[in-house]
Amino acid sequence: MYKECIDASFDCVKAAERCAYDLCSKSDEHAKYLRTCVLCADVCDLIAKLCAGGMATKEAFEFCAKTCEDSAKKCESIDHEYAKKFVEEARKCADKCGACSASC
Repeated sequence: MYKECIDASFDCVKAAERCAYDLCSKSDEHAKYLRTCVLCADVCDLIAKLCAGGMATKEAFEFCAKTCEDSAKKCESIDHEYAKKFVEEARKCADKCGACSASC
């Protein structure tokens, strides 16, 4: 189960950073979402590393799940392939982190 959380977290990092740096940082229209994507990437990166090191806690998984779900909600209205991929990966990560939280 934890491997799935690590994989989902790193997939979310990749999608969030692509959305942040290849879309939001280059578009005035989407600039307001930059911090959302960067924050989500940072949280997911941390949870993946904590999980890999056996140091993740129920609260950490819950925080990651909430961050991912909140980020997905903020970005779901963006009509761009990078944003759509980010929303998809953020929701997957939220689901996996929620499952890991429940098993702690």
